[in-house]
Amino acid sequence: SLPKLYSLSLRDNVGIENLNRINELSSLVELSLRENLSATELLLDQQPQLKTLRLTANKLEVLTLRGHAALEAISMALPSIRSIAISGARSLGVLNPNSCPALQTLSLDGLHALTAFEFISHRTLTDLTLTDLPALARLRLRRCEKLTTLSQLGELPALTHLRVDNAPELNDVDALKGMAALESAELISLPK
Repeated sequence: SLPKLYSLSLRDNVGIENLNRINELSSLVELSLRENLSATELLLDQQPQLKTLRLTANKLEVLTLRGHAALEAISMALPSIRSIAISGARSLGVLNPNSCPALQTLSLDGLHALTAFEFISHRTLTDLTLTDLPALARLRLRRCEKLTTLSQLGELPALTHLRVDNAPELNDVDALKGMAALESAELISLPK
């Protein structure tokens, strides 16, 4: 173990298939995984000091982040990613998964500092789970062509602005009825 390692950057490490040993690096503050990694799954669990995460791994398909209370920002460009689950990142204020064209499942839970989220052009997204996001005030979903429901939006108490456009499969917007804080809703090019 490397008890004082605070920054780790892996780049062009084609032979590394199992990245789970990163969880043993408890003093990491910055982690960058870039290009040509062989790993298809990454579970980062309980990294108490991690503040910044940069991911541009070509083959990564499943990303799970749990219990990163200090995590403030994630940048990602993951062309093969199918599933992202982020929970317990209470300080996360910046999240941009818009460079993930194959994404099918996105789950965000316990991101207490996230105030705005814009999700653009995810034609493959079928499952969007948003829970315990008490500060989320602005949500924009564009070109999520396979998304069918917004049922969990009623669980976003601070949501004041919502824009959903080009979601032709969306057939459930009943959650809008119970949103007391909602000030502005734009629903564009939805099914009739």
